[in-house]
Amino acid sequence: MGGEELRGDKTGRRKAVWSVMLDRGFGKRWMRAALVFFGLLFCGVLLYQPRPVAGFADKKAQGAELFATRGCAHCHGDDGQGTDRAPGLHNLRKKMKADAIQNQIVHGGQGMPAFEDSLKPDEVEDLVSFLRAKQWISPPKSANSTTP
Repeated sequence: MGGEELRGDKTGRRKAVWSVMLDRGFGKRWMRAALVFFGLLFCGVLLYQPRPVAGFADKKAQGAELFATRGCAHCHGDDGQGTDRAPGLHNLRKKMKADAIQNQIVHGGQGMPAFEDSLKPDEVEDLVSFLRAKQWISPPKSANSTTP
């Protein structure tokens, strides 16, 4: 038993300390407690469903406002349905990742002007949140929308 501390059990035989502890039920209690703990932890991981950040709804609403007032609706239509000038955007989240949408807004391309100079980074982020949302908030009508 190479270097292990030995103790006598009820029969007088010498056993390793860990073996005596198991015989006395000490290890069984800890084993049960560990199984319960890890079982609950595992169930908690399985049942955990991330909830959207409270700020996401605000970002989405702010993005809708920006869409209506910063020139997006002028080309893409009031509800993002598309026009003869620009495509519809309702399924954009299925076609482009968030960073690609952000890049398109900031740098433009494919007939779209760049908005790098007219939108702040947090405004671009709000627009991306709005465009990537599963359910669109109808933006306010763009009667007074301005093109940058």
